Amino acid sequence: MWLVHGNQHGDLLPRALINREQKAVIAYRYIDVFDLWEYFEHEYGIGMALFNDNNEMSHWARIPIERLRLRFVASARYRRFFMPQESVSRAEALQILIRVGSAVYDLEHPIMLR
Repeated sequence: MWLVHGNQHGDLLPRALINREQKAVIAYRYIDVFDLWEYFEHEYGIGMALFNDNNEMSHWARIPIERLRLRFVASARYRRFFMPQESVSRAEALQILIRVGSAVYDLEHPIMLR
């Protein structure tokens, strides 16, 4: 389903670390493939300002990260900085999956988990 992708040779390398933008793209693809966007609708207004380090994101990650930001799934790591190239801990990767699970199974928008 193209939820995850490997390195340049197609190897998944399960012990390799991923960065924050890769984590966001995986979550985005999961939500998109299973058409879960309706679970992430909210009534809260959000400014249209991008993350301050938007220019550091890979071109293939910008749109997914922005869509997740607008739905309060992806958040800044430090103030308004997403830190896209920073390595992801298992706890942080689990946090985004908890947000997806809560939205779908508990019908509780991720903004309530903060």
